[in-house]
Amino acid sequence: MLKNRQNYLLTFVVLIFIGCWLMLFLGEMLPPGNNDYAPMDLRWDHWVRGSHTNFTLEYQRGVDANASWVQNPLAVAMQVAGYPNEDNINPERVTLSFPKPGKIDAVILSREAGDDAIRRTETRVEMIQKENFWMVEWAGVRSKCRRTLYPGWGPGGCP
Repeated sequence: MLKNRQNYLLTFVVLIFIGCWLMLFLGEMLPPGNNDYAPMDLRWDHWVRGSHTNFTLEYQRGVDANASWVQNPLAVAMQVAGYPNEDNINPERVTLSFPKPGKIDAVILSREAGDDAIRRTETRVEMIQKENFWMVEWAGVRSKCRRTLYPGWGPGGCP
């Protein structure tokens, strides 16, 4: 009887361990929703094209001038994520999804950062089409940090 209880307890502990490992592993494989990101303020967010750039103002100027980049969802998403950048470094990966007509979600994964706190950043940009322009409906960022015990992604920056 005692041996059966020990076996059940050992099985339970092993299943919990496997479940935690799968959550970490599958969490890396599943596409994230926007709840996994810290929302960006496109008016003043420091992630956008250097410090203190007003993306909203830059975007409106592009619309007023009928600029080609505001008509291209990939170009809009890249601008939000800070590309092109001063170092002329391209992102490692850009993923576009099309949840419904007239809507595009872009996820831009940065290359390994040389920063001592941030290992990687990922920017998510959700856009909708308004006439012939693509408008940012929501944007957010998440990071993998170097100096934390948790190896996965977390919303926002790193300590």
